[in-house]
Amino acid sequence: MFVHTNLRCVSFVCLAVAVWLEYVQYAIGGMADEGGLAVARDTFERALTAVGIHIASGIMLWEAYREFESAMLAGLQPTPGSVADADTMKQIEIQTKRIAKLFQRQLSVPLIG
Repeated sequence: MFVHTNLRCVSFVCLAVAVWLEYVQYAIGGMADEGGLAVARDTFERALTAVGIHIASGIMLWEAYREFESAMLAGLQPTPGSVADADTMKQIEIQTKRIAKLFQRQLSVPLIG
């Protein structure tokens, strides 16, 4: 917790995309903890707020967030030859909409790349 708190303080004063990407990776590493998925998503959102509009490097953060959410979607998919239950199908639908919304948000930002 000490490291997480200190990284959080440092990241608020730094506008470097690379620092935010490292912070996001750190947050992803804590996904096994209770509420870890929410913390990772919150960290991505804060990173986008801080540096997501960086015209040259912001694209890296958007790509990382899309990859993260796509990995979450892949984890929900049923194994080949099996059928997902109704709850899983609902989760897949929610996750697919989350990714589509992320794409739409990115398209509204003028980025190079």
